[in-house]
Amino acid sequence: MPKVYSKLLNPDTGEIDILSYILGRRGRDDEEEESDEEIKADEKKSRNFWTRKNPKESGWWIDYVLNERGLFNDPKTPHYKKFTNRFVVDQPQLMEICQAIKNLPEEKKIWTDKTGKSTPIEILVMGALRVLARNWTFDDVEESSGASAEVHRVFFPKFCKWYAEDIAPQVIKMPDPQNEEEFRRNCAEYIAACFPLCLGSIDVVHIRQWLCSANLKNQMVGKEHYPSRAYEVLVNHRKLILNVTQGFYGATNDKTIVRFDKAAMDLKAGKYVHFEQEVFDAKGEKKLLKGAYMINDNGYHKWSTMMEPSKTSKSIMNFVERDVRIIKKRCLVCFWHSQADVCNFKIWCKSYGPARHG
Repeated sequence: MPKVYSKLLNPDTGEIDILSYILGRRGRDDEEEESDEEIKADEKKSRNFWTRKNPKESGWWIDYVLNERGLFNDPKTPHYKKFTNRFVVDQPQLMEICQAIKNLPEEKKIWTDKTGKSTPIEILVMGALRVLARNWTFDDVEESSGASAEVHRVFFPKFCKWYAEDIAPQVIKMPDPQNEEEFRRNCAEYIAACFPLCLGSIDVVHIRQWLCSANLKNQMVGKEHYPSRAYEVLVNHRKLILNVTQGFYGATNDKTIVRFDKAAMDLKAGKYVHFEQEVFDAKGEKKLLKGAYMINDNGYHKWSTMMEPSKTSKSIMNFVERDVRIIKKRCLVCFWHSQADVCNFKIWCKSYGPARHG
């Protein structure tokens, strides 16, 4: 008998039983399928999943937040300088920022911890500041902080908006026109340089836009020959930023931008006209100079509150560009990263201000 039919032979009767063979084969196939499913289930159970890290066990939390040895509180120590270089602000200022976020009213909340399982606000703020200062990606922040990159990504624009709208105006502000002592203190260096009643230097700076729609190319590309956003900045001789405008298209000229600058228009309307200073003219005669003014380049209007550059004032006016170059070096995100598109320039000015002037 051929071997093919030997499997069909019933040993009891000696006859070929096809039905028994088919039923037995089906039973064995079902058993094999069940065993395969069990193997797959066991493999699925034994598969290694990525375990979530605890941010309170990270180095950031232990070293920077707990700060048990107080290494980052003393400005004389090298640890203090390292902290400010990494996060722009110092450790006490970081704690103040976190406390301010915790105390926000309900309608302005950008972080809550109702369940007690949320990522600590200190970790989120440090992550946002590290992105601004060192141009890190959110994945880099996750590796150091223990909090997921998605959590940092969601928190970052909220933090930038709140910081620019609520915190920046507390530092970036014009001298009080009703406080003569504050006004004179702001103008002290200019008085010594024979520029009495001068508030500061004003100029428009450009921040590169790495993400720019093709439809806006003509409006965004100006003298820099690349898409940019323009901000008008007013600084005094101590590099303290007094005013920053909103962002404008890079191709917008200075004469247009200054008309939307509230500080410049208030100065032109006579907000500081009651301040006076005696000066000597070319003949040596005393004259009374009234009203404050600003030093600018040749791209502005010929207003009485604007002083065009001369051999002496040109070096003073360069403080705007120097100040912004310092900001770009300390906050690399505004120079290299596409995240600059969602940030307000005021946050960099505010972050630079207290770190530079205490």
